[in-house]
Amino acid sequence: MKRTFAVVAVVATAMVLHVTRPDVPPPGSDCEHIAAGALRQPDNAATSMALIFTGLALSGSAQTSRRLVGSGVLLAGVASTLAHATLHPVALAADGAAVAAALLLTALALARSRVQPWRIAAAVFLGAGASTLWILSRSGRPLCDPGAFVNGHAVWHVLVALAAVVGALSLTDRNVSPKRARK
Repeated sequence: MKRTFAVVAVVATAMVLHVTRPDVPPPGSDCEHIAAGALRQPDNAATSMALIFTGLALSGSAQTSRRLVGSGVLLAGVASTLAHATLHPVALAADGAAVAAALLLTALALARSRVQPWRIAAAVFLGAGASTLWILSRSGRPLCDPGAFVNGHAVWHVLVALAAVVGALSLTDRNVSPKRARK
């Protein structure tokens, strides 16, 4: 039952992302002024690094399920950083594909793990809050303020990275004893 809840949460998140995010969002859809320099969306590019650092940390885990989540988050972080830095159509498409790959790797990790329900619930709560903020702060949406000190999409990157850590820590490979998993 717990694993079913977690898998349903991942699938629901994927559906929300599919419905609310076109494969190649138009420049400016993340409610940040587009800069003329090398970094087109500097805040969003910088906060995408939270995903890269999270992915690297999780990829070093001794547990396969956590490494799977970490690999997906790392891939999404690199693609997101490139997408926001360049706003190139190929990078934007790769960003969407990387998010899909990260969700697939997370579902695979869930399928092969024991899950701590309170931690996965916290990760789902963080992910849902992050997704809500992301949707409401896109260009033209109620919380969009391109002149704000911090934009919603940048905060979304950090909250997703935090949700990934909490979620990954809720997973224990089935072949690892619960006592050994705490280490």
